[in-house]
Amino acid sequence: MGRVKRLSVAVVVNYRAAVAGPEGEPGKPTPLTAPELEQINNLVREAMGFSQERGDTVNVVNAAFTEAKTEIDIPVWKDPDNVSMAKGLLKNLIVFGLAFYLVFGVLRPLLRDLVKPVEVVTPEGVGMGAGAAMGMEGGWHARHADAGGQLCRAPRQGEGVRQGQPADHGRNHQGMDE
Repeated sequence: MGRVKRLSVAVVVNYRAAVAGPEGEPGKPTPLTAPELEQINNLVREAMGFSQERGDTVNVVNAAFTEAKTEIDIPVWKDPDNVSMAKGLLKNLIVFGLAFYLVFGVLRPLLRDLVKPVEVVTPEGVGMGAGAAMGMEGGWHARHADAGGQLCRAPRQGEGVRQGQPADHGRNHQGMDE
């Protein structure tokens, strides 16, 4: 088996953290004292199993570490907050788009086909508005045609049956030449 011929250990210890002054101004980091460095040196020797006969060396140094206070500029599209917000917006946009398509692409055409206005034919053959289809003044209905295909004026609401005529409008119509 292999054996260790010699160990060389180097340790760098940071200065003591800066303490803020009494008026809140930032303080400077301070170096460790000689007894503190000796304690660290002894601790390292114990941890590594230091042996003078083997030729081991230990070096403990106290130095101020530099603090990098530079902010890294993350592009807008890589910022985690923006990415999560964009995902939420995209999800809502997809839901809104599907609802829009469902209402205007599917339901509206179905309802339009179900609620078509009644086709109204006038004596001239031109369709009239929905008012004529509802039996208003001058309205002519294709469903009120007599057996010969003649169109008849639909009775207005409140217009009673004339004396001597039956109340059945489906078979006994008023003529167009009235």
